[in-house]
Parts: sequence; C-alpha cells; structure tokens
Amino acid sequence: MDQKRKLRKIGRKMGYKIRNGKSFQIFFGAVHGKRLINTDPTVGPKVWEWRMLHELGHAELMGRKEKNHVNTFHRIYKMVLEEYTPTDAFYRDYLHMEWKAWEQGYKIAQREGIKLDKTGYWKHAKKCWNTYVKNLRNTF
Repeated sequence: MDQKRKLRKIGRKMGYKIRNGKSFQIFFGAVHGKRLINTDPTVGPKVWEWRMLHELGHAELMGRKEKNHVNTFHRIYKMVLEEYTPTDAFYRDYLHMEWKAWEQGYKIAQREGIKLDKTGYWKHAKKCWNTYVKNLRNTF
C-alpha cells in the first residue's frame, strides 16, 4: 500500500473523513459538525505526507483530550465565532499546540511504519512553524 493511501486509512480509522481542499486543515466538529481533514492535492508527495502527519498529530492529541490542545482549539473557535481577543498566553499556547502536532505526527509515522525523510520532515515543520509566528503577528 502506498504511503498516501496508508495515511488516509489512519485518518479514517481515527474517525475522520479525508477530502481534497485548498489547504491542509482539520475540523473536530465544533464548527462544521463533523470530523474532517482537508488535504491539498497540489503539493508534492513528500510535503503531502508531512502535512497529513501534522494534521493526524492534531487528531490524535485531540482524541486523547490533551489539555493544552483542546483548550487552544476552543479559544481559536471562540475567536472566529465571537471575536475573542487573543492574549500573549494564547499565542504561546497556539505555537506550542502546533509544534506538538508536528511531534505527534512524527510519532505516528514511526509507529505506523511510514517511511519518512527525517531531515526533510523537521525542516518543513520548522518552516511551517515560522509561518505560524509570522501569521500571528500579521493577523491579530
């Protein structure tokens, strides 16, 4: 089985519908009423796998009800729906949550036998994390 198919199967086993979208995103039901992972079919295969692992990392941490993950996602939804004003603590928690998802994605790859370019994965994770930092500065 190819890796893309294997990753989709892991997501479905976690209870998520996997569909093509415009970017990688995960929804836990709070906004859309369903568990969904959007994927971006326009990225290359390695990047697709890395980003999918990241979203699966979020899914697994939410499934375990990891406290910081759950609380931070609730604050994100509140911001979107109720114009919540973020604090410095929110920024810290958000960045921590995103990095934990990258770490969890790596653990999933190891556990499930996903072949991974370790150096490429962590370089990509760092690049994405730096993008989160930049976007936080420009968004809020």
